[in-house]
Amino acid sequence: MSGGRSQSAATVNAATEDAVARVQALTRGGAAYVFEAIGNPATVQKGLAMTGGGGTLTVVGIMDYSGSFTMTGVDLGAATYTTATAS
Repeated sequence: MSGGRSQSAATVNAATEDAVARVQALTRGGAAYVFEAIGNPATVQKGLAMTGGGGTLTVVGIMDYSGSFTMTGVDLGAATYTTATAS
């Protein structure tokens, strides 16, 4: 790749390590793209923490209507968030 960003892949095992810290370390501050596909509020929260400044968090998992996660003004200004909804 000439003149582009270097790309690589790594395995992160959330059962044996702090996945948020590992992703932040691997990406030097947060991933450019994070996908959450379970629909669990805790994994949405972790996905948000893994998303770097200017990054994109895409939530395709469908949460129960009673589920919630916390987003701050800093989070809103730092990244793009997309969600899918069931109709």
